[in-house]
Amino acid sequence: MRGLFFACSLGLSCQLWGGQGFYRFDQTLPEGPQLEHFAQIFLKQAEKLLPPVVRDHLPPLTVVFKERESNIPFLTSISTAKVTAASGLIPLSLPNCGEEGAESASLEEEGDDGAPEEQPPVSASKGHPLVYGDYNHKTHTIRLNPRFKLDLTTQNQENRMYRCGHGSMYRLLLATVIHETAHAYDFSNIRTSAEQKEFAACASDNRCDAVKKFKNRHLSVSDHPVFKKIVHDGLTKALASPDPYERKNSYIEYFAVNFEFWIMDPIEFNKHRPALAAFFREYFGYDPAVGRGQMKKQREVPTEQMGIMTKIPLIHYPTFSEIDFAPNKVERADFFLIAAGSAGESRFGHVSFRFKMCKRSLQPGETCSAEDKAEDLVTTYAADLREATWVNPIKGLSGGYFSATSMVYLPTALDNYAYLESRTLEAYPLKLTLRQKEKLVLQVLTDFWSFEGRYKFISKNCSTEARDILKSILGVHHFASQYPIMPMKLKEVLIKENLIDPKPIHVYTSAVEKIEKRLELAMGTDKKKKYATKLIGLAPQSRMAWYKKHMKSDLKYLDKMAWRHVEEEVSRARQVKETHRLGVKYSSDMRRLTKEVGIYREGYGIPSDFRVVIPDGAKLPYQEELAVFEAAEKAVHTALSAK
Repeated sequence: MRGLFFACSLGLSCQLWGGQGFYRFDQTLPEGPQLEHFAQIFLKQAEKLLPPVVRDHLPPLTVVFKERESNIPFLTSISTAKVTAASGLIPLSLPNCGEEGAESASLEEEGDDGAPEEQPPVSASKGHPLVYGDYNHKTHTIRLNPRFKLDLTTQNQENRMYRCGHGSMYRLLLATVIHETAHAYDFSNIRTSAEQKEFAACASDNRCDAVKKFKNRHLSVSDHPVFKKIVHDGLTKALASPDPYERKNSYIEYFAVNFEFWIMDPIEFNKHRPALAAFFREYFGYDPAVGRGQMKKQREVPTEQMGIMTKIPLIHYPTFSEIDFAPNKVERADFFLIAAGSAGESRFGHVSFRFKMCKRSLQPGETCSAEDKAEDLVTTYAADLREATWVNPIKGLSGGYFSATSMVYLPTALDNYAYLESRTLEAYPLKLTLRQKEKLVLQVLTDFWSFEGRYKFISKNCSTEARDILKSILGVHHFASQYPIMPMKLKEVLIKENLIDPKPIHVYTSAVEKIEKRLELAMGTDKKKKYATKLIGLAPQSRMAWYKKHMKSDLKYLDKMAWRHVEEEVSRARQVKETHRLGVKYSSDMRRLTKEVGIYREGYGIPSDFRVVIPDGAKLPYQEELAVFEAAEKAVHTALSAK
């Protein structure tokens, strides 16, 4: 640790200079040796928390307690003498503190050289400036709110506590220094030694253009393409946040806030935002959770030992089920391609991910036995149209719809696409390493709980989200020279990148195609396509009359089975369509039911735990109508079985 020494005299400006230390304390207003002593301890502690790469690449930073030169003074409405708890100084927007609707705002302006310069966050509800600190990139100075001086004594460390955020005013002061240091590193536009090696090897890399583009970014981390893919380009709303201030000024504050929480509380951060924590560990070569030293591969903690809550609720109104979406229970991840549909919003196709699940934990390289196989999961990034009665193309093009992550069982996905929309689905196994597969699962898990962006049919759609997720786990060079925005184009790029094979491992045919194949076995007719579409539209009695007309009287056993299979597929397609029709008919009641079902989560990002509350006596508004429909459909199958 680099030493610190004092240069001060009583009654004059007193300075604590870190001779070779990283932080240099400039005490312009003398407060006596006691404050100076605690400031020395405090700055040593802050320096120990930093990754070595940050200290090595930045010049020493001056730290000063000083009022911001502004026409609005710091917290003028609060008397320092009367502050006995932290609540008077902490932001009203800190999570879980009980205040609502008081989110801090931030103004950003550019300095003379174009780099961002922070301005005070201000309470939106009362107008009080709530400035903890800021960073001046020209003078390499971190300026702290003078009222934090109260928190450099042992007594205040113990007494000035609160139940959210960083937990105490002293830790908030420490976090403020870390936060501003993150800005200092980011604004310095630094390239790590690993990045420099990549740039040096560019001449022998056929994707050199991508390397140059990566090299010529303007900020160290917040402009890093992998970082941006992890937090999603165009991110507009984090459903659960350690500090809402992260959403100010796009990626700049998102990096600083998350770096601050990663350093201050690494174990909890690993649990709540594992994908981002993994990026920080790899980028900085440092893990604050293990000895605060250089990261060693053997020190990497397995995901299952990090305490990440991997359970997710799958809602089946008015009930729900739980599934354990742990990385070591995912046998394989597939690129899932859905063919184009007849509707305008689905005419280009759709992409998602399919996960082959196992009931038990798998060892590396182990396959899941037949008896241990669990229901496959399908996750997708799509426009949230639950509140829409029709799709507005203008809103779809301009980002008028939110983009949300949904997860369903495979049979539900087949109902939605193969039977309701008569679209074919193809599964292509992704060629991922064990670590890459784990990253994909953790990113999807994080997004399931905390992502909501803006959906644009052309530039920010299912294909771009899937591409960006894969890029975040594979590295900056993948898809570097190509920007696929359509499902079929993304498939072509994945084949070219050797991430999938040209031939799918599984094809789920549409309802019409399935009925056609069954009819071919039962009738051997070339009119099967015409008949398939007609059968789906026939009511039970009319359909039974159609069967009597076309079925032979002396059917053999295999012929009877073929006709039963025809009816099974027809009946399933009709039930899916009827459920959808009733859902549209009772859309207002379904929206009400959706809002009544509450999912309560603990913590930001991936929650520590959750509970689902469904009102007593809740039932589908069309439950009785659907039961009558299903009984009539079943009668047809029973009649065919009796023949």
